[in-house]
Amino acid sequence: MHLLHILLRILAGIAGAVLLYVAFFLYEDEEARIQNRLDALWSGIDKLHKHSLSWESAFLQTVSRICTQLLDRIFGTKIFSLQSTAVVFVASCVSFIFFTAYLGRFAPQLARSRTTNLVMHYCS
Repeated sequence: MHLLHILLRILAGIAGAVLLYVAFFLYEDEEARIQNRLDALWSGIDKLHKHSLSWESAFLQTVSRICTQLLDRIFGTKIFSLQSTAVVFVASCVSFIFFTAYLGRFAPQLARSRTTNLVMHYCS
């Protein structure tokens, strides 16, 4: 739980730094562009709300569309491609490294095993 608390604090610090950057260093035309994107997002939700059953379903449709675009940008549009394979490989190595770091903190005798050391050597 302690590691999760530290990670959440780091993420909060990064988000705060990004917001400070946006507040201090964005030009007016960049702010207007961001404002236009937010206005387009909310007008799209409002249009969907008029045609759909509820505001919640319109909001979820918009969020799912944005998430799909984001995942397509990360993994690519094809199911099996070099980009998606590389992303999955890197994500699995990172999760394994975090898991072994967790083991090293809370179960040091397991983290010192020979297999764990070999895998850590090849993943990093």
